[in-house]
Amino acid sequence: MKASFTIFMKLLLLTIFISLISCSTIKEDFIKDWNKVQLIRLDENLDELELYLDTIKLKYKDTEFESQIDSLLQVINLEKMQEIKESKYNPFPQDSGDCSHPNKKYTKIITFNDTKYILTLRYVGVENQRYLIPPQGKIGIKLLNGSYDVSASVPPEYYVRDFYGKHNLTGCEYDSKFYIIIK
Repeated sequence: MKASFTIFMKLLLLTIFISLISCSTIKEDFIKDWNKVQLIRLDENLDELELYLDTIKLKYKDTEFESQIDSLLQVINLEKMQEIKESKYNPFPQDSGDCSHPNKKYTKIITFNDTKYILTLRYVGVENQRYLIPPQGKIGIKLLNGSYDVSASVPPEYYVRDFYGKHNLTGCEYDSKFYIIIK
């Protein structure tokens, strides 16, 4: 899996680099940041690379470089989901109840993070989305209906095993709450 990731990353990074050269006004800051991305990528540390890209994405919001950073974050999201699926994970709780609204195109989920950690939720399926929820935070998620691989994780330094499962979103609106029980 790492070989295909590395090949795809090289092609994506080459494309981005070529587009940078063709720009008439290349920001020196972006070139420095992008060089750091290259160094992190060589270490194959997806967590660190994702965190750094999130940081520079905020820095280059609404610039010509934002979509390139987004593209790389999408690839990393797919790779992280695959990594979680192939690891030892806790099973993600299944949705409770039977609910289907065939006339609705989207499922809306209000998600609460009742932990003291930043929570990362990943949905890979019809859409490829990642959400960061601050400790004790709440967000609204709106996804196209369909089948998704879903994972929840906190930063690796806290030694909490990731959660993974499959969900079929069918147009319902519901709340979800995440918490950690220490045994």
